[in-house]
Amino acid sequence: MTAEPGVLVTLRGGLGNQLFEYAAALRAMRETGLSTYELLFVESWYSPDITDFIDVIARHPTRGDRARWSELAEQPGPLRPLLRRTAQVHERRTPRLVVAQYSPFAPPPSLPVGQLVKLDTFCQHPGWWQDDWRTVVAALLERAHAGYEELVQQRRTVINLRQRADYIRETWQLPLAYYDRLMGELAQSGVEEVVIQADEPAFLPWFQRLVESAGLRVIDHVDLTGEPARDDFWNLAAGSTLAIPNSTFSWWAAAVATARDDGARVLYPTRWLPNRWTSTPIPDMGLPGWTSLPSHLEDFDLRPAFTRRADDV
Repeated sequence: MTAEPGVLVTLRGGLGNQLFEYAAALRAMRETGLSTYELLFVESWYSPDITDFIDVIARHPTRGDRARWSELAEQPGPLRPLLRRTAQVHERRTPRLVVAQYSPFAPPPSLPVGQLVKLDTFCQHPGWWQDDWRTVVAALLERAHAGYEELVQQRRTVINLRQRADYIRETWQLPLAYYDRLMGELAQSGVEEVVIQADEPAFLPWFQRLVESAGLRVIDHVDLTGEPARDDFWNLAAGSTLAIPNSTFSWWAAAVATARDDGARVLYPTRWLPNRWTSTPIPDMGLPGWTSLPSHLEDFDLRPAFTRRADDV
């Protein structure tokens, strides 16, 4: 690794977001012809992170990084304004092409050959990952936990539930209508028993009653690692039928299942999230062969407030 990697990527969000960002790094290296990269943990309070699942070159920022990159100059204290202004000046002087995108679903720009690049984006648009997701999945499977292959042979149906506090706050949680449709799809396809998992265990009793009211039997997941998030990932990735929410964590588990067995069935929601970022539609997040179900999520009105009022008159 050289002192100045060709592609520098800030890692934001949890594991699923980080995997998309790593896929974007692979794309950026291929397009620019550069051979080195480095991942920087900007937001590191999520657990587990990408280094728990694949072998990548990643590190936490140093003081020097905070002097160069404006979004890393976020240390609390009286010097924070000065650090941020200094970093903004240095960022404008950097020889790197800085790709900073507000929308998680912004498409990738063209990257010139030989240009040093810094990516600051969630990279969820398919243009960032569609040519590299299998490479990322292969890296995940290289470190699959002992017992994973045996779990695959059980050909189970796994439902992941995302009702986390941030999803509720941002109105991203899937409504009951989505899960009603999901239960019907599973019952009609002959599924009799399911594994259910949730970020917030308090929702499990409610969801189990919903599952059982559809005539399905709930079975236990298998402890592979003793760490809940890792166990959820590999239990989901081992399923033959997967029902995933609008979660990047679940998306990558489903991608592992799809790459392992192109006959694996994945049910996923569309639209993926309410669109509060762009006037263009959020792209479909499904991989070939996945089955979409209507999410019943509504987009936000992105017009300026004065325009909305004028149109309503």
